[in-house]
Amino acid sequence: MFQFSMHESAFFVEISKCSSEGYQDETTGAYIPSNKIKVYQIGGGSPYIRTRIGKDAGFPFGFTECNHDEVGTDVLRAMSKAEDWWKSYPNWWNESL
Repeated sequence: MFQFSMHESAFFVEISKCSSEGYQDETTGAYIPSNKIKVYQIGGGSPYIRTRIGKDAGFPFGFTECNHDEVGTDVLRAMSKAEDWWKSYPNWWNESL
């Protein structure tokens, strides 16, 4: 998910994972199918089952009208961090975090 800042020309890329069975919202109890779930709906705000990836940990991608190609390249490079996280992070729906 791309999360854009309201205060500056910047954004985060936030990732998570979900069971192929879908997700039961912790707060409302509503069932969300895996093909409809959004990153922000996972975990009721728990930081342990989603993460942000970026050029530098904890910092957003900053952009201007002049650097969009560079930012696009940085996002693509950061996707390898996402792949590593998806492979190594436990399937939280099967485990106790």
